[in-house]
Amino acid sequence: MATPHLNKNEYENEKDVVVADDKVNADLGTQLVHDAAAADAAEHKMTIKDGWRTHKKAILWSMALSAALIMEGYDVVVIGSFYGHPAFLRRFGVEAPGANEVGYIIPAEWQSALSNGSSAGGIIGLLVSITWSRTSVARGSIAMIQWQSD
Repeated sequence: MATPHLNKNEYENEKDVVVADDKVNADLGTQLVHDAAAADAAEHKMTIKDGWRTHKKAILWSMALSAALIMEGYDVVVIGSFYGHPAFLRRFGVEAPGANEVGYIIPAEWQSALSNGSSAGGIIGLLVSITWSRTSVARGSIAMIQWQSD
């Protein structure tokens, strides 16, 4: 991943770096704080095109996760609207003359199963992804993160 060009004159002066606590500045080291301030300034001055070029993988990953979250919310809402749709009732319902204008209904146990199926699928997907990431991606890092959160 490309890093933004850091201009030394942007952070050579002490006044360019604002640190609320002198102890933090002493512990981290002045050069580290200056470099962090310079990187921050460079990212704030980036154009959208430069940001895309520099952080392409992060942007695509964020878009994929956002799409997954949107579809998860859509899935939960859309299944409820099918129960009243005439074509869905005719295809998957049971005959119940006089119950509605179509003459079919979806039984309560099937409505419950369909509504809770997306939640169950989400839980199963989460378990699979956790298992996959622990065994193949970053075993030590994932274990350390889990250990620290306990």
